[in-house]
Amino acid sequence: MSAEDNLSQELFFNVHRGLAPKTLLSMSGGVKPEGVGKNRLGVHWTASPAVAKTFAGENGYWGPGTVLHGTAPISSVETNKSVLDERQVDLTGKLSEKEITLKKDAPVNLLGKDTIKERKGKMDPKYPGESIPLYRVRKRTFNPPREVKA
Repeated sequence: MSAEDNLSQELFFNVHRGLAPKTLLSMSGGVKPEGVGKNRLGVHWTASPAVAKTFAGENGYWGPGTVLHGTAPISSVETNKSVLDERQVDLTGKLSEKEITLKKDAPVNLLGKDTIKERKGKMDPKYPGESIPLYRVRKRTFNPPREVKA
């Protein structure tokens, strides 16, 4: 293997995306998160699994959802400031979302997903007196990874 072969290899990094449940989509008049469709998973991803879990509704606001875990090539990160501004990406970093905006139709290797479900009849012991349900997470790993589009 020559040095030129090593330079041509793409570097990948971990990305995560939290998707709210379908009940939210039906309650909001069928409005889907930006870019999510039959063949695409959307361009707004995060470097933090905890942030993705919040967007999936782990906090109980939207109800339980799904967190996707994958890798994306560094070359697929959107760097055009006008496109980022158009997509309402926080360029200041004040929101602490650790957002990674991918280019439309960029490849993502989907490594697995966590499905968050509410446990019936149980309440979180950390919050006595409040109706915050306990959640269970079903983890699924894809082997081999599934190639999807952002």
